[in-house]
Amino acid sequence: MIKPHLQSLHSLCQHPKADLHAIVDNEKVRAIPVALASDGTALKPGLEYDSRQKQVIGLTHKVDEKFVKKHPLPDPEKIKTNLITNADVTIATSLDNGAAMPLAVNFRPKSVTGEEIFSCMEDSIRTIQTCQNC
Repeated sequence: MIKPHLQSLHSLCQHPKADLHAIVDNEKVRAIPVALASDGTALKPGLEYDSRQKQVIGLTHKVDEKFVKKHPLPDPEKIKTNLITNADVTIATSLDNGAAMPLAVNFRPKSVTGEEIFSCMEDSIRTIQTCQNC
């Protein structure tokens, strides 16, 4: 979840000119219904060293100096199964289409189970439903 984007969505929904219809609106809480959409795009798999972060980018797990020292000869099959090949973007849109914002990008390997996708969506929903002041 990209926190500044979620905060921007909250700000857009709070703005008086947004004219969004809340399902609950009182002095304690204002709940605006949103729909989540997630769509993926294929990425060319590859590894690249990022000198600023001092780690290899392109795998599902962190590959830094400690990892390289611990695994001097990594298993090629393990690397192949952990290459990032897909970027899934999650977008929240208010049900009246008054506000929309991309909220998350999840980088995934080639084979992902339904349970993993469900868990990721569940985490996103839980985060979005959190109060803005929490």
